[in-house]
Amino acid sequence: MIEYAGVSAEEFSDFAEPGYAKTVYALSVRPLADDRSFLAAVMRTATTDEQARRWFRRYWTFGVGSGARVLVAALLEPVRDDVEAADGRVEAIGAPGS
Repeated sequence: MIEYAGVSAEEFSDFAEPGYAKTVYALSVRPLADDRSFLAAVMRTATTDEQARRWFRRYWTFGVGSGARVLVAALLEPVRDDVEAADGRVEAIGAPGS
């Protein structure tokens, strides 16, 4: 089971309570030719202690698999929806389901 800590944005950087993994997602958009864009997502995770590192490594190696694809799709879907609403169309390169 995954337990979440109630940490504010201001507290996140210094949060070091043992047993946790801290994850940050970054989205970026780069314009391409022909009115298209390239959307990239990057995830970085740091653990607060050795036990958490071992747990997260097992979780990521054996537990995530295709689940990471589902998570990324869930993160990118609202972005796609915003673009479609503003532009009326989307041409995705390498997007889940394309």
